[in-house]
Amino acid sequence: MDISGRIPRPGQVLAGRYRLQEIIARGGMAEVWDAVDVLLARPVAVKMPLARLEGQEIFRQRFQREAIAAASLTHPNVVAIYDTGVDASHSFIVMERVRGRSLLQVLADGGALSAPRSVAMAVQVATALDFAHRAGVIHRDVKPANILLTEDDSVKVTDFGIAKAARDEDLTLSGVTLGTARYLAPEQVEGKPVDRRCDIYSLGVVIFEMLCGRTPFDADTDLALAVKHVWAEPPAPTTIVPGIPLWLEAVVLRALAKSPDDRYPTAADLAKELRNGEPALSGLITAERPAETAYQRLSRPARASATVTLNRPGWPPSERGGSPGDHGRSPSDRRHGPSDRLQDPSARDSGPSQRQRGANRPNTRRLVPAVAAVVLVAAIIAAVVLVLHARPLTAPAPGASATAPAVSDIRVIGATAFDPMGDGMEDDADLAKLYDGNPATSWHTDQYATQDFGHLKQGVGFVLELSSGQRLGHLTLVTSTPGWDAKAYVSGAPKTDLAAWGSPAAAATNVSGRVSVDLRGRSGAAVLVWITRLGPGRQVSVGEARLTG
Repeated sequence: MDISGRIPRPGQVLAGRYRLQEIIARGGMAEVWDAVDVLLARPVAVKMPLARLEGQEIFRQRFQREAIAAASLTHPNVVAIYDTGVDASHSFIVMERVRGRSLLQVLADGGALSAPRSVAMAVQVATALDFAHRAGVIHRDVKPANILLTEDDSVKVTDFGIAKAARDEDLTLSGVTLGTARYLAPEQVEGKPVDRRCDIYSLGVVIFEMLCGRTPFDADTDLALAVKHVWAEPPAPTTIVPGIPLWLEAVVLRALAKSPDDRYPTAADLAKELRNGEPALSGLITAERPAETAYQRLSRPARASATVTLNRPGWPPSERGGSPGDHGRSPSDRRHGPSDRLQDPSARDSGPSQRQRGANRPNTRRLVPAVAAVVLVAAIIAAVVLVLHARPLTAPAPGASATAPAVSDIRVIGATAFDPMGDGMEDDADLAKLYDGNPATSWHTDQYATQDFGHLKQGVGFVLELSSGQRLGHLTLVTSTPGWDAKAYVSGAPKTDLAAWGSPAAAATNVSGRVSVDLRGRSGAAVLVWITRLGPGRQVSVGEARLTG
């Protein structure tokens, strides 16, 4: 078929009004031209299907649907549609000309963005999507190439080329999945009906990429990549870029939930969650400790002159320069040295477990459905996004009289291993050593292939059981293993899966020596210590776990 007559050229005037100048973007189905509206003497962008698709009726229909759907979206964060029509063999849509770059170009040039900048952009995208969703329009192809940044870093969402009005008949070809594999929601991959929550998932992928400089999944083929959205668990952003605030990590992971029901119900809810956390991002850490977050400070024992709080989970300053085009990279070091130690000199690792786990060990029984881990994310949000007014871990000045209420030990009556994503066991024979009063004896995890549990699970831990529900003050851990991460949960009774524990009461990173975390007065009869990252030796040893009221 001769398509030469369908190929537009510079200088060509469409409908006697729009003069084409040069191609500024090209996608899988269409290309966008820089153009001039000669009638109104203003710059515009003109979008036309690729010549090879122009003759296919289904693409013409889809193209016209774009104009109809998008023209109704008048919003500061949506690229405006001015006109549409057909000139000879050329279907076209005339759009607002945005001076700036796409997020795709920004990420390609500068890598990961800072948390404040990522959140600011994500809020604008979510706001635009919410506006479209309330108008009955689902984008279905949210990705960096479709997010345009103006010269002042304002965001405009574009390209509703595969969008549709939710109430309209689906034009998708049988057997063809619309969208980009790297950003597809699981339900899109599976060919299930989609709603606005598929856009929330795709935006979650975009936020992940802004923070980490890469998407959650990668593969050699689009098919393999798409399948990962259905079955593979996304890595925690903090395992890629240390220092990302835990509340922000939780927001991203909830947006990336496999089940639409476990994501944010609306884009407005996602935007609200991000806005709620923005004030915390203003508390940037000083240059003396550029990569240390408030959560990392929690892992250091309190000093006489230091106060450690959890109410401002900061972000290390990573932007260089002040112009919108400057793109600093986030720190790349996973850890920044062990925290100051108050370690019992007799406390030593008792050695690897008899049941060592390597990369070659079959792992099928350790893989569990993604839902349990994803549901946890929804619970984390409430505790981590608004970790406000946490009581500081302070020590009185020498000679000062103590005015704080008396602290009493809470008796632990038992301990059990917590390994819901594995075989349910973790050095069970030594669990009593966690509360025997002797830090020289220890319980330890199995030894894994990597610090991330050989990518077989999200974590392991242990549960401390009490005789009855009690109001809890602090959890103190003594360890001979440096550089591991954990979260603490409180419940009225031991639970068998992670989601049932609800939101974490506290979190600590880069744990070493002796660390005390504030459980914020939560009441319960069971405390879960959930280890989310192992030490450099690929296991963790805990000599003592003490609870006080």
